[in-house]
Amino acid sequence: MSTANVEVEKNPFRPLFSDEDVKVQLLGAQRTLKHFQLTIQSEIEKSKIENLLNVLNIFFENSELIDRNTQVNISLISHPIRRELDSLSAEPTLEKIDELYCAIFRFVLEFDLSISGSLSSELRSFIDFADEKFSNFSERQQAQIKYARTGMPITILKALLNDSTLGRIKDTKEYSAAVDAKLSEWEETIKKKQAAVDALKSNLDKYESAYNFVGLYDAFKILSAEKTKQLFWLKTFTIIFGALALAPVLAGAAFAHSSLFKETLFGYISTAIPVFSVTLILIYYFRILLRSVDSCRSQILQLELRKALCQFIQSYATYAKTMRKDDASLLDKFESVVFSGIVASDEKMPSTFDGVDQLANLFKAVRSK
Repeated sequence: MSTANVEVEKNPFRPLFSDEDVKVQLLGAQRTLKHFQLTIQSEIEKSKIENLLNVLNIFFENSELIDRNTQVNISLISHPIRRELDSLSAEPTLEKIDELYCAIFRFVLEFDLSISGSLSSELRSFIDFADEKFSNFSERQQAQIKYARTGMPITILKALLNDSTLGRIKDTKEYSAAVDAKLSEWEETIKKKQAAVDALKSNLDKYESAYNFVGLYDAFKILSAEKTKQLFWLKTFTIIFGALALAPVLAGAAFAHSSLFKETLFGYISTAIPVFSVTLILIYYFRILLRSVDSCRSQILQLELRKALCQFIQSYATYAKTMRKDDASLLDKFESVVFSGIVASDEKMPSTFDGVDQLANLFKAVRSK
């Protein structure tokens, strides 16, 4: 095998020892070496064959692991290895055994450089034998061992540096500039997204406040509707009681002109007392209903005011907070007008027993006469 400078092919993963044909060759070479070992007398040669048998067996049993960690030598000498295995199986000689030993030596050294752990005792013994019995190899084979020790590590290093993955390290500046540009682009995008998120948050805050005040507005609206219905019935009963207040007078006048009326003092008194009593009672409740109508109107007006306040209260709160930083009393008069309640005066509303007191006074006046 030539040790000249050879450019390593930049191909994807290439199998060798895991190939089924090569496995058959490995088994054939092992059988041949075992038979050949029995025919020789030299202990050194027997030890050499024993080391080679151990390594070939390891390569056979761990073929995929060996292939993954010896891709440089697979690219360089995969075909010579196949030829030497076939040649050894066909006609074994010490020269062919040495040639195969030196070729496998290269794979074992590359495997040692590629893995993170230590070699097995069989593989370490294989390497040590080549170093210790270096003089037992021919000059050509010694050149192979020297190349494996000195030149091959450089070839492996060059292959790694020219690998498509590790080769990108050379373009660090370009990648750095590209990364910086991308980061700037992402930062700008993030700022825009942040602005959009802030805008959405502001809108959501407004919607939340609006929703809260819409709920309050609806509550006032329901109360206002109930009060409006109550006002309708109060007006209706006020009109009825106003009309009923005249009924006793009209009934008394009609009775006075009837044939049943006796024109005596007792007749006048007996007619006047019921008429005036019922009239006073009806007028009393008419006054209560009239005051209730005024009070209900006042309550409806207050509810309408609060409904109007709910439509601008959030904006007003923000505006007032800003304005008070400059002048705390600037909005006091405004607030006193807007937020003051409208309460109907009930000072002149008759109490529950006012009517009864008036009737009692009337009976006392009649009895004294």
